[in-house]
Formats: sequence, C-alpha cells, structure tokens
Amino acid sequence: MRAGTALSGKYRLDKPLGNGGMGQVWQAVDLNLGRAVAVKLIRGQQQHPGLLERFRREARLAAGLQHENVLTVHDSGMHDGHMFIVMELLRGEDLGKKLARHPKGLPRRRVVALALQLAEALAVVHERGIVHRDLKPANLFVVPVDRLKVCDFGLARDSAVPSSLTPLASVMGTPPYIAPEVWLGMRAGPATDLYAVGVILYELLTGSRPFAGSNHALMRQHLDVVPTPPRDRNPAIDDPLNDITLALLAKNPADRPNASALATALNAIQRSGDLKPASGPVSPGKDQTRVNVPIACSSITSNHIEVFVLNDTEQLWHRWFSPGPNWSAWENMWRPDGQVSAVAAGFHDDGHQEIAVAIGGTVHHRWWDNGWSDWHEMPTVR
Repeated sequence: MRAGTALSGKYRLDKPLGNGGMGQVWQAVDLNLGRAVAVKLIRGQQQHPGLLERFRREARLAAGLQHENVLTVHDSGMHDGHMFIVMELLRGEDLGKKLARHPKGLPRRRVVALALQLAEALAVVHERGIVHRDLKPANLFVVPVDRLKVCDFGLARDSAVPSSLTPLASVMGTPPYIAPEVWLGMRAGPATDLYAVGVILYELLTGSRPFAGSNHALMRQHLDVVPTPPRDRNPAIDDPLNDITLALLAKNPADRPNASALATALNAIQRSGDLKPASGPVSPGKDQTRVNVPIACSSITSNHIEVFVLNDTEQLWHRWFSPGPNWSAWENMWRPDGQVSAVAAGFHDDGHQEIAVAIGGTVHHRWWDNGWSDWHEMPTVR
C-alpha cells in the first residue's frame, strides 16, 4: 500500500506507523468524518485463510469492547483483497518503550496507577468472555496523562465459542509472558491473562522479568521455578504489592486472583499510599479546611489555555481550554513521589509545552510534543 490510497474510498492512508503481529499500521484520515484514525492492514504475504480469520476475529472482538482503557475499533473492511481494521489513533508510546528507558523499573506510584487501569480493563474484557492471550508491555499503550490502552487482540479468543482455527503454532503468545498451563497445552482462560499481568507488574516494579533465557529455559522456569520475590530485587516494594505480584504468578491458575479482585487489591494499595485519584480538585465547603496549594497556568494563544493545580492530597490535576471541547474535564497527572512545593508551566512559540514541579531540593520537568514525555530530574537546587 502507498500513502494517498483511499481504502474503500473512505480512509486515506497518510503515513506508516509500524508493524503489528499480523499487519502494518498506518495513520489515516476518515474522509467522511474528517478525523485522524489508525488503520491496520494485513500484510500481502500473509493472505492465508487462518490469518484472515484471526484478523476478522480481532476486529469483531475488539469492536464489541467499550472501555476507556481498551483501544476503540471503529470499522473494518476489504480493499483490493486486503482486509483492514480502523481504530482510534493513539498519541504516546507503548509500555515496552517506556521500560526500555527505565532499566530499574518505574516509580511505585506510577506502577500501581497503570496496573489498576489494566486490571479494570481486563475485568470488562473477561466479563465479555474474551481472553487476550498476548498481554505484554508492547501491547499496552500509554497515552497522555498516563492513561493506559490495551491493544492488539490478534490472538484473542471468545471463550464461549469453540475455536475451529488450525493452530499456527503449538504455543500461542509471547514466551516470557506465557502461563504454565499454556506451556502444557491446556486451553487459555482469564487466569492466563492474569499470569501475564503478573510478569508485567514484576517487570514494571524491578525492570526485569521473573524468568529469562531461551524458549526452552523459559518453559521450564514457568512450569517449575518459584520466582524470586520482586522485593528482593527492589527493596522499596512494600508487602501488599510484593504479595499480589507473586499471587498473579502462581503456577496453578485457580490460585491467581481474577481481574476484579486484582483491581480491588490495587485500589487498596493505592489508597494506603494516598495515591487514589479523585474526580478532580475539591473545592472547600463550609465544613472543609481551606488549604493554599500551588497552581500554574500557561497559554500560547487565547484559544488554548492549560491549568495545573496541586490539590491538598498532592495530586497534580490539569485541564485545558480550546475552541473544540471548550474546557476539558479535570484529569489526574502522574507525578514523581515527594512533597511538591511549587508548580510552573509554559508554552514555547512552536506550541511545545512544559511543566515543572519542585520536590524537596530537586526540580522535575516534562514536556508535550505529540504526547507527554516522562518526568526528568534536573540537578539539585542549592
């Protein structure tokens, strides 16, 4: 396919974004609605009945899922013998790329927030009878304000419908995240996805997976080796987070918590560390104590204004004004741990936005350029 091609006369391909498990992903324009979308095309050399059926199934299963933490599928179709899926266009990067820049893992606060979103999304996915079967950081996309999106349902299966597809491999999935029962040739279920979540959570907390090596070595370890507690690799991990990670990595699927139970446990962990986001900054009422908190505002033109405020529980909230949506809803922005004493924000002439927070004797900053960057620590302030 070439840039400028109009699939079925409705979606114009603009530029390739990358390759997925079964096809190429393009940035495109919905010519009817005038909105930017992502289009996934099955590669020509893979026009094979089994793969075509998997591709159709991915479109069908994903389109039936409606959740803020699951990639939205808008449409599907055929063009010159090539099947395509039309999805929302995401700005940001996958969790695998974020981990590559953080070899020791991510901060606890951020890990809990991301894992909670994943658990809540899986609770909906599993309630619909769908098993993803290929959860891994590369299939989890992080969009601005640290909102997680579950993507790539190419190996997903409707557990209520017996599969008639001929297996294309003896074990389906990505080896470092495959559960013991799948290595044994058993049918994947919701607990299989939860095992993968355990591996992901372990990796987010420590920067490394519980097991490593060749596929044969991985199979043996997943089947027989008890993982080293994540706390042994990162002493900053507290007991509840250590324990829930190990519970997800239980060899017996029946011993793992389901997605709803995991969400409940992560909510409790978040609350225990005063991490739980609320619905937005709270306005003091007559029975509340008024607290002076840092606030920052930036504006490049009268048509775009952004406000950042740190509320009395030290959650960093922001909202913005632009002609389309007018004022957005308040959204909670993840920030580095520590007591914040000041917040500052500003725009550059080219539309590049930046926010900085002072924590103790250091300043952390991040910027917007088609998505929020990670926080970066500046030299200590004397």
